[in-house]
Amino acid sequence: MVKLSKKKLIANILLSSMLLAQTVPTFANTLENDEMVSQTESGSGVPGKATAQEEATDRLEDQFSLSEEFDETNGMAIEPLFSGGGNGSIDSPFQITTEAQLNEMRNDLTAHYQLMNDITLTSDWIPVGYGTTSATKFTGSFIATRGTVIRNMRVTTGVQSGDEDNRGFFGVTEGARISGITLENPLVIGGGSGGATGGLIGRISDATRPTTVTDSAIIGGSIEASSTYVGGLVGFIPINTYGTAVIRSSSSATVTVNGDVNDTNQAVGGLIGYNGNTVVDSYATGHVTANVHNVGGLIGYNHYGHVSRSYATGNVTSSGGEGHGGLIGTNYFGGTVVDSYATGDVTGINKVGGFIGEIQALAKEVARSYSTGHVVGVDFVGGFVGKSNSYRPKNSYAMGDVIGETNVHHFNIENYSIHSYYYNNSKVLAGGERVEGKITPDVLEPLDVIELRTQSTYKSNGWDFGSTWIWDTTTNYPKLGIGNEVDTLPIDALGETIEVPYGGRETKVLLSDAFSVFGRGGNPADYLFGTDADGFRLSDDGQYLILEVTSIGTYEITATPLRRLTVLEPGQHWNKATVEVTPAEITLEKGTVFARSFNGTTNIDRFDAPTLTGLAPGDEATWIEEDFKYKDSVAGTNTIEGANWTLDWGTINLSNYDVTSLPTNGEDTYLIEDLFEVEAITKAAGAYLRIDEELAAQNNTHEVITIAGTALLHHDDTPDTPGEDWYHDHAEELLQDVTFLIYDTDPQANPLARVVAYADGIAAVDGAFVGLSPNTSYWITAISDESTNFSAGEESDPIVLTTARSGGNGGNGGNGGPGGNTGNNAGDPSGNNSPGNNQPGTTPNGGSGNGSGTNAAATSTGRGGKLPNTGEVVSAFALLGFGAVGTALASWLKRKKDNETMV
Repeated sequence: MVKLSKKKLIANILLSSMLLAQTVPTFANTLENDEMVSQTESGSGVPGKATAQEEATDRLEDQFSLSEEFDETNGMAIEPLFSGGGNGSIDSPFQITTEAQLNEMRNDLTAHYQLMNDITLTSDWIPVGYGTTSATKFTGSFIATRGTVIRNMRVTTGVQSGDEDNRGFFGVTEGARISGITLENPLVIGGGSGGATGGLIGRISDATRPTTVTDSAIIGGSIEASSTYVGGLVGFIPINTYGTAVIRSSSSATVTVNGDVNDTNQAVGGLIGYNGNTVVDSYATGHVTANVHNVGGLIGYNHYGHVSRSYATGNVTSSGGEGHGGLIGTNYFGGTVVDSYATGDVTGINKVGGFIGEIQALAKEVARSYSTGHVVGVDFVGGFVGKSNSYRPKNSYAMGDVIGETNVHHFNIENYSIHSYYYNNSKVLAGGERVEGKITPDVLEPLDVIELRTQSTYKSNGWDFGSTWIWDTTTNYPKLGIGNEVDTLPIDALGETIEVPYGGRETKVLLSDAFSVFGRGGNPADYLFGTDADGFRLSDDGQYLILEVTSIGTYEITATPLRRLTVLEPGQHWNKATVEVTPAEITLEKGTVFARSFNGTTNIDRFDAPTLTGLAPGDEATWIEEDFKYKDSVAGTNTIEGANWTLDWGTINLSNYDVTSLPTNGEDTYLIEDLFEVEAITKAAGAYLRIDEELAAQNNTHEVITIAGTALLHHDDTPDTPGEDWYHDHAEELLQDVTFLIYDTDPQANPLARVVAYADGIAAVDGAFVGLSPNTSYWITAISDESTNFSAGEESDPIVLTTARSGGNGGNGGNGGPGGNTGNNAGDPSGNNSPGNNQPGTTPNGGSGNGSGTNAAATSTGRGGKLPNTGEVVSAFALLGFGAVGTALASWLKRKKDNETMV
């Protein structure tokens, strides 16, 4: 049996007696005064004067002495206030082991209690402490043995007389100490308006002494209310200077409030609804949903409150009112928020921020904090602060996307910050239009994901990584080292979505387009790249990542810093860029028909075929060539005609290409004139001589010479060799402006070489030369005057000519027949005279038929013929030399139309 002190027993008798119910306040006050030093004992008040309460207490003590004697003699026991161990003092708190003992806490609101083991509640819980008087508030302490839990607390309808709708495990506390208490899966439903609702404490009242909450937690569960102040852990903490504090405590409960949207005197938070004191090393992870003003992931309304080293990760959603933030809904007069962060998404109406919804006038400080959640609102919507009326946040970071209608900004709308930054790849939309981030050096600037994941970024901005912040070296982000913190800094969004044309195994991606870090001077050698393409490599200059792909489509590239390799969740990458490979455009590079000197034909002797640009390496299309030629043969012609050409695409996958720009005539057929740039036929560039060995071979003769690249001369009378028909038509036209010079020595080797003979004009056409000696070598060159088809040019290179020995005299012609006969006796190859052939005379009067043998060109077997004497006009002339020089000049004697015999 627990033996009670006299005063505790007196209180027990009085509280349990229905007859003495009216005296409860008097005796409760008596108990209070008994725990404190009396005014008389402390020297304050009137010395020696006892109060009426003290006298009543003394009388009760006398009665208690009699009761003890009666108990000892008769064995009677009086039921104590607490049925468990301990005496309720600080040194020996009541030890709670059962649900019934937990309920006995209401019997003594001043005592000290310790939870010894887990307890699962089976009936609705009536909050401990209520009302506004010291006698009805919980003023004692409640601590727990490490690891113990109270499960399934249900606060629904149960109330005590004098309850003012303050709901939680404790309804109201004052000067209480609560430490190590964990409530698992609680359900707390708040009362009417004016009350405060929380998982652990509804309302803290510290009119005389502070309440401290340390190392306590709400795990899961739900807090629901329509009342004014609602929090996952505590509903209301008042404004004073006594030192009330919430330290190392948390809540993961969901908080839901459906209140009066027109009531501005409201506050809802994941941890605390209304805060006027200190919150440190604490956090909330539950989602918060409301339709009222002042809603925050950690605290709804922070008025004179000091928040530090704390965070919130739950999403915040409010469908009404204003002042909605990831950590704090509204930070008011005297409020400070430092070294904290929020990661939840925030959706609200007005004054909506990723960290704080609104910073009102005369707020004290907001610094060294960050937010990563996405923010959606209507008016005054910011990545960090929705609206700031006076105070400028400093040394802080905003990283989430922001969407609103008006007054939308990366950081906060009305005032710039000081040394604050936003994520350069976050998207901010106002009315659907993208908002460009403001850049003011040392005031507000963008950072890329690598800078946000580099510790020096924060250290250089005044963050303390010795006693306040911790740098997570595994995932590279700043945290506080409390709770189960999760990395939410941007890791997937740095890389852009870009389009590049298909290039097969050499599809190039410009790194500075894909990843902004390289646009800011990042070194590709510091990164490990990966892709879902068939393969990849860096270009030699480090500017491109070259992918190997076989078709168009969407591919991903990742870039992981080698110096900060990160353990990522599946599917997550540092700096992931999306590359859309689109069809490459094939363009036509026209071929060229190169200029050709006039030669009297329409033939095309040199050209480059058209090509296609844009084809990937390994993809080749083949032109199937058809014949084509100049439309005319004269100099200046630059048009062509012929059959159309076609393309053979081979194994090329045409879905990888855009081929619509090619000048197709249908079925991959292309008009010949669309495929070439044509250079015109030019005039012959000066006279020159050369032996055309190919043509000579075709005619089975070495007596063919090309003159000025055009005229083909030979001595064969029969018109059955290439070029002869054309020569008959054009020789005189071509050669009338050509002059032949005959030198006695090589004019190129000997500047004193003499011109011993020449012929020009008609003489050149007729091949007439004078003054040459037999069995003598000469050097012949050609010069042309300007004419229709020749341009004046330099003297041609000489060709060596050697005169042959004389052939024999021709035989005497036969007598002329009617009309006269012309003798046509040719010397035979050996130089002997052959009989003259009688030919019909063509002259009217008839000739004597006395003809002379023609001097034919001697061949290697000795072709006879008489060389002219010096000064004679040579009618036919040939020079041979099939040895090392292998040159020959053949002239063809154009017979006069009147058939006059040449002398």
